[in-house]
Amino acid sequence: LRDEIELALALCGCTSPEPLRLSADALFAFDSAELSAAGRRAVDGLLGQVQRASEVQRIEVVGYTDRIGSASYNQALSMRRAEAVRSALVEGGVASGAIRAEGRGDAEPLVQCDQRSQPALIACLAPNRRVQISGRARID
Repeated sequence: LRDEIELALALCGCTSPEPLRLSADALFAFDSAELSAAGRRAVDGLLGQVQRASEVQRIEVVGYTDRIGSASYNQALSMRRAEAVRSALVEGGVASGAIRAEGRGDAEPLVQCDQRSQPALIACLAPNRRVQISGRARID
């Protein structure tokens, strides 16, 4: 018997199909799209979950930024971050055709902040800097 499951559910143990949210601050340095050592370990952990699936049907990787910076810059940064995670998954053996990367810039913020000092604002906006991963896989 093969059951179709939401990959995000298998990854987080959730009961509703919420995407897995990885903090961009945990994956990348501020204003960077290069995976850090900790970010590489996080993606490797995700790969372990994906590899337990017998057939990955699709994975969507969506990058987000905070509102600091121009809209065009943030759009490009969010895309570069999503592509970095996608590339790491492909390097780990996930079929490239099964993964779609998308950048959404500062859209869909999780928090709103009005701090006046730059360091406090950057800290407050951290939840908005993220990569969300969701998908479908078959598990035997």
